[in-house]
Amino acid sequence: MKKLLIILFLILITPIFSIAKEEKHEIEKEKEICISKSEYNYQIRECVYKAHLKWEKEIEKYIKKLEKVTTEEQYKLILESQIAWEETYKKDKKVIKELIFDHGGTIYYDIASVEFQQLVKNRAEFLFELYYILSHEEK
Repeated sequence: MKKLLIILFLILITPIFSIAKEEKHEIEKEKEICISKSEYNYQIRECVYKAHLKWEKEIEKYIKKLEKVTTEEQYKLILESQIAWEETYKKDKKVIKELIFDHGGTIYYDIASVEFQQLVKNRAEFLFELYYILSHEEK
């Protein structure tokens, strides 16, 4: 029952990535498959953590891609935004750790891991959408 609740929770808070909001991003698909094969909570957290790492790579990828479709001044603004986001991310992680994770108990660890991953995923989605908009402008 607990596993079912965790899976339901993970699925409900997993928004769709694509710009058209029609299909899930490959990272989310892989995470859901991994979770469906998991028997224990720690395995579910591992699935979420793997997705977290993949979203971090998406952030790096789109930061690099944005450099190619922006002016030097625009890219500098993106880098400044990224630095500010990283500082906010650290603070948000601290809040999640102290208010959720440190609460203790398996369900709190699971919720915290999803919240950590969601922060990174949201940033990756933002950068993807920014890149999509800028790379499809008429020059």
